[in-house]
Amino acid sequence: MEQQNGLELQVVHLDFIAQRFNKTPNEVLESSLLTYLAKRMPPTLKRYDMVVGGITPGSVNIMEKGRGGKRPITKNLEILFNTYETDLLKSELFKYSCLLVESTLNNIIEGEVSDKTRQKYLDSLYDLDLIYLMVQIAVRLISFKLKDEGETLNNRTLDFIVNSIKNDRRKITLLFKEAHQTGDIVEAKQQYFNLLDGYLKEFATRNFNGTMGYAEEIGSELNLLTLIGEDTILAYLNHCCNRIALKVQNDYGQQLNLFIENISE
Repeated sequence: MEQQNGLELQVVHLDFIAQRFNKTPNEVLESSLLTYLAKRMPPTLKRYDMVVGGITPGSVNIMEKGRGGKRPITKNLEILFNTYETDLLKSELFKYSCLLVESTLNNIIEGEVSDKTRQKYLDSLYDLDLIYLMVQIAVRLISFKLKDEGETLNNRTLDFIVNSIKNDRRKITLLFKEAHQTGDIVEAKQQYFNLLDGYLKEFATRNFNGTMGYAEEIGSELNLLTLIGEDTILAYLNHCCNRIALKVQNDYGQQLNLFIENISE
């Protein structure tokens, strides 16, 4: 009963915030989710050294490079941009980031991989850590490609962070190059995220394409994230990752059943 009352209060709180910002509850959630992810924008995939669910960085990197008949995540990104209009990708960036993750996982699990590799990816769907990492990467890839095409992202915080990273690309490259030489990846990642924090702390003094409106929108987005609360955003993100996992599991189950039926005929 207490949990249900807490959930009801959270919904009322979200509805109140949505009305205050003249948005729907879903719009404020997804806007704040992008603001949250912007503050935690990962380094490029090849520099994101970590092991998730028994999957090594080398195995994760095949999402980018491709192998054994699978489409790499960058190939799926190209398909995404060829299929959907730019304005749609901008307005529903998180939705299409999830779609990019889903299609990439399907390609890996249903591709020409060993049973051991396939099982590792299937097992990773239960703890959601890999999916969370992939969602971060997908948001980064779509955001950077939109910026490379000269677009301004609808979420101004995300737009600003991407611009700042692009401006500091050489500094970030050198940071991780030195870290790989010394083996101190943890310290390099901490310095990288400190850099992201620094962007937002001094954003009011930076160049906002000549308009104060841009800065005000960033301030509004950061305020919205504070009002909603990061715990609420994390719960929503967990829900989205779980939804991706279930979809991939169901897709694989259907493919497996179809394969069995074809063998039986």
